Amino acid sequence: MPNLPVTLSIDAADLARLAPATSNDELLREVSALFKRIDQRLADAQELLIDGREAARRLGISRRTLDGLDIPSVKIGAARRWNVETLREWAKAREHAAALA
Repeated sequence: MPNLPVTLSIDAADLARLAPATSNDELLREVSALFKRIDQRLADAQELLIDGREAARRLGISRRTLDGLDIPSVKIGAARRWNVETLREWAKAREHAAALA
């Protein structure tokens, strides 16, 4: 998976959740929940776009086969990237079409 630069921030709502904590245990639970939300944001950001090798691996096909398919992708400079959700939708559509055939 490519390493994408990710900027995460703690917004005012996150801080507001921490402020009313009345005990150490409650504060610990709130901080833990905050870190889970940050981890999810990071995972979401890293999953957004993937390279062709990773896209082909996830689909269980070769890179050459991927290049021959009409799956929407994004060109960034010289690099081509695939949106993870687009790959999921494409695979689901093929499953549905195969089930109807």
